[in-house]
Amino acid sequence: MKRLLISYDLMRPGQNYDKLIEYIESYPKHAHPLLSVWLIATDKEPGTVRDDITTFLTDSNDKLIVVDTTDRASAWQPIGLEWLKNDQI
Repeated sequence: MKRLLISYDLMRPGQNYDKLIEYIESYPKHAHPLLSVWLIATDKEPGTVRDDITTFLTDSNDKLIVVDTTDRASAWQPIGLEWLKNDQI
């Protein structure tokens, strides 16, 4: 299973991104350590997750990055990421 980091900049204030959040939270193992950063555990490739999320972006200038951090995430401070610290994916 892969550990993916998702980060986005939603450019227009006041947009409703509930569906985007619901999509990310649909992964059984997910964390939201920073305002527009998420971590998920999945078997999907980063490009597939990117394509899935792109359907929820509403402005052409919204920005998105999905990075495979499996075996690469080595330091973090947020609480509630025990599954990352214990490599439980």
